[in-house]
Amino acid sequence: MRTAYLLDLDNLAGSGCPSFKRTRAILESFEPTYHPHSGDQVYCAGTGKSAFHAKSLRPGYSVRSGVGRDGADRLLLEQPPPGF
Repeated sequence: MRTAYLLDLDNLAGSGCPSFKRTRAILESFEPTYHPHSGDQVYCAGTGKSAFHAKSLRPGYSVRSGVGRDGADRLLLEQPPPGF
């Protein structure tokens, strides 16, 4: 069975502008907690900065950049991953 994970990086960071170090800490805490497998899909959304950090840290994850207040939330809800 495949699993899809939706991560709002900015909410998880508690900031709309998380640093590279904070973004890495989010991803590093997510992985041992949820154990995504190679067939699973991980979708991340955040501001341009957090999305850029996430994509450089985990190129296999689908990363989207939202704009404005609740931009990542709206992006994940309005443009859900395929199959949702």
